[in-house]
Amino acid sequence: MADIVEIHVPLTPAAGTAPGIYPFPWIGQAEDLLVELEDEGAVEVYDDGEECGDFYISLITGANEASLLSAAPG
Repeated sequence: MADIVEIHVPLTPAAGTAPGIYPFPWIGQAEDLLVELEDEGAVEVYDDGEECGDFYISLITGANEASLLSAAPG
């Protein structure tokens, strides 16, 4: 079975977000990064990311452990 890395990113509102505006626009940037890594063959996005409690969770697989962990924020 392939390794799966579950990435948990705290749902911290973007600085300067105006009231009534979606506070997590950075999620799109994080998803774009994972798509770029997938296009390069570095990782495979296992499932769509989702908000869960106080975190945004993404699942990646399809590469060696070092590559998978390099995609996760440190």
